[in-house]
Amino acid sequence: MADAPPDQPVEPDDETYATDPISYEQTVTGRPAIEPSGRRTTHGTEIEQTPDRFTLTEVLGEGSQGEVCRAFDNHLQRSVAIKFPHRAADEQGAREILDEARKAARLNHPNVVTIYECGFWKGRPYIAMELVDGVSLATVIKECGRISIERYLRYSSNILSALDAAHTSGLIHRDLKPHNVLVARDGSLKLTDFGVAHVRSSTAGHEMTRQVVVAGTPGYMAPEQWRGERPDGRSDIYAFGCMSYKLLTGRNPFPHEDSMRHHMETPPPPMRTIAPHVPPVIEDIVLRCIAKDPGARFQNARDLAETLARAGRTLSADTAAAGSTQLPVSRGAKKKSLALPLTLLAVVAGLAVFLFVTEPGQELLARFRGQADRSPGGSPGQDPKGITETKGPGDATPPPPDPAAERLRIRREEGLSALEMARAATDPEERMRLAEQAQRLLGRSAPEFAETNSIITAA
Repeated sequence: MADAPPDQPVEPDDETYATDPISYEQTVTGRPAIEPSGRRTTHGTEIEQTPDRFTLTEVLGEGSQGEVCRAFDNHLQRSVAIKFPHRAADEQGAREILDEARKAARLNHPNVVTIYECGFWKGRPYIAMELVDGVSLATVIKECGRISIERYLRYSSNILSALDAAHTSGLIHRDLKPHNVLVARDGSLKLTDFGVAHVRSSTAGHEMTRQVVVAGTPGYMAPEQWRGERPDGRSDIYAFGCMSYKLLTGRNPFPHEDSMRHHMETPPPPMRTIAPHVPPVIEDIVLRCIAKDPGARFQNARDLAETLARAGRTLSADTAAAGSTQLPVSRGAKKKSLALPLTLLAVVAGLAVFLFVTEPGQELLARFRGQADRSPGGSPGQDPKGITETKGPGDATPPPPDPAAERLRIRREEGLSALEMARAATDPEERMRLAEQAQRLLGRSAPEFAETNSIITAA
């Protein structure tokens, strides 16, 4: 199915695919990626010095959270993915990331990426996990725009089943977003990257002081995360709500600029003003997920999943019932005339279900509405882009974006994300680190340079 193109660029995320031969360490921290004697891949990972069990073959992707490589497990003779997280302020922080990975490894769930092994390599944490043959949900959004209700309900069932299993085990995701949801070729979804946001520790004398780092992705962070409070399962539900809003409308619920203020104070625009195909019952559920007060949200993933499932059944039943009305038939004529009305009713009901519930039907209906709006008799002032959900198979494919311009766009968006988090950080060291990261990504000529410089100087 080809869904409508997004109305705005995908918000910055922690995962960008390998296109630039400069490593994260070189661009963000200024440190060389490897020792001069080391052999490296495109992004600077030393192939010879990986754990003996694995042989790295290629870099799959890299972002501010970490680097992901394809590798071969020499012991079990299978391909795996290995992640090298960047978010480790010190050895204790790195160990906490691995502790979260070990908790996630105990999850045996079809919608969670299986973790095989984790540990340290040359003082750097690594996590070996299942290699999923598919794409991220972020790629689906970029290619399709918004998706149908049927598809959304199917995706939600997978995601919420995984969250329920994780929360029941005491594990909070903390950074749920489209890049951390993988869509396998068989259509199933798998969650990955549990616990990337972690509790930072520092030692003062013989006492251990712990501060919660403001970490996550600005477009999906709950208000309590922006305040530096420890997230719980309701924070994941908030992120799920933001993700649902984007899946169904093609847009973020809040502007990227000044994310903290919008997430903490601004109500999101009504979904049906952007995507009229969204039923009120679904909109109400999504908006409840992104309530500012955690107590006003769904309190657990299971209740949310059951509510969405009931809504889906109601929508299907209502659609089928819309074509099932019959005129009264006399008892004598009933036997003779019963076959034809039943056949017609079956056809009408089937057509209604096809048009209003299934993906191909919604695609056809959206295209028909778009044509009506462009005709002289269409409603005045109605924007076809606000209704059309899919692109026709014959529509012209837009030219691919310029790789250099795309890299600059991604780099700037990551810089703005780092600056946004620096503004919200309460720990001076964390605030300075994020400001330095933003400054390196944005560059000296950026209009935000003075602000980043002021933050660094003040620290």
